[in-house]
Amino acid sequence: LLEGYQAIANPPSMESCTRDVYDQLTAGAIGPKSALNMIGGLLATLTALHGKGIVHGDFYGHNILVSSSSSENWKVKLSDFGAAFFYPTQTEFGALIQKTELRAFGIFCAEIEALLVATTTTTTTT
Repeated sequence: LLEGYQAIANPPSMESCTRDVYDQLTAGAIGPKSALNMIGGLLATLTALHGKGIVHGDFYGHNILVSSSSSENWKVKLSDFGAAFFYPTQTEFGALIQKTELRAFGIFCAEIEALLVATTTTTTTT
């Protein structure tokens, strides 16, 4: 089921503190099309989970698995549901839970954007 997949990032280190470490991605490893497909797929997954009153609870790069044969053909899976839980969706608490997880999603998007900019800059200047 997960053969050929690997985490897109390593867990935070003492140096990075709360940020995942994306050291296994080399220049050009992620292309714009893969980035958009990955972000869109993950947003659809979070939307489906939240629609059922489930929060992942640990949405970080080290829990996102990717498989690819090229920089433009990535497949993505959200893993590690150990911190997931059900929550009441139509409450103030539920709205806060969704906002918190969407903030984590936004941070992940910014991290991918930075990688995309870095790899694009690297590949266009060499």
